[in-house]
Amino acid sequence: MTQQKPPSQPAGRPRAGFTVTFPANGTTLPGSPAPPSPVEEPVELRKIVALHDAGIDGDKAAVLQAHRLLSELRKTKATPLVEAYYGSVVALVGRDAVDPSERFAKALEGLKSLDKVVKSHPDLVQARILRGQVCFRLPEQFFHRSRTAIEDFHYLISRYEQDNRLFSADFYWRILFQLGVAYKNIHLIHEAKAAWAKLLTLAKDPQYRTLVEQEGFVPQFG
Repeated sequence: MTQQKPPSQPAGRPRAGFTVTFPANGTTLPGSPAPPSPVEEPVELRKIVALHDAGIDGDKAAVLQAHRLLSELRKTKATPLVEAYYGSVVALVGRDAVDPSERFAKALEGLKSLDKVVKSHPDLVQARILRGQVCFRLPEQFFHRSRTAIEDFHYLISRYEQDNRLFSADFYWRILFQLGVAYKNIHLIHEAKAAWAKLLTLAKDPQYRTLVEQEGFVPQFG
C-alpha cells in the first residue's frame, strides 16, 4: 500500500504534491491551491506543510518529522486543519511502513482523522484536498475509498467553478483527471470518460491528453 503511487497508478500521472499557505492577513497568496483556514493557524504549521509535501514526494525522514511535530502540535493547538494534516501524515507513515499490518492500521487511523474533520467542517477546502488525495491513492481493492475521493473531487471542482481564485487552473485540471481515474477504479467508465472529456476541453497542458490516453480513453475530437 502506498499513498504516493499505488499499483493502479502509472508513473506518468501527476504527483499529489501541493502547498497550502497561511498568510497572516487572511488573503490568498499567489500559487496557493486553497484559501487560508477560517481560523488563525499556528505558525508551526507552515514548516509542517513543507515537510508533508516533501513526504508526498517520497522523503521518509520528512514524514517522520512531520508526524512528530503534528503529534505535539495537536495537543496544544488542535485546529481542524492541524487535525487534517495529522490524518494525511499518518497515512504517509502507513505508506512507508514495512509491516503490512501497520500499513493498514495507519491508513485507517489517518482516514479516521480526515473523515472527522470533513464531517465537522465540510467546507474546509484544504481538508477536502487532503482527504481526496489520500483516498485517491489508497488501493481500492483493500480500502474502498474511491467514492470518497469522488465526493471530495466533485466538491473541489464545484467550488473552483464558483470561484477560480481558490487554487490554480493546473490543480483544477489535475482533479478532473483524478476524478476520471477514481471513477475508472470502481468501473464507472461512462462517468470517467465524461470527466476526461471535460478535462480535455479545458486543459491547456498537453500532458493530460497523453495521460487520459494511457488510461484507455480515446478523445473524440482534436
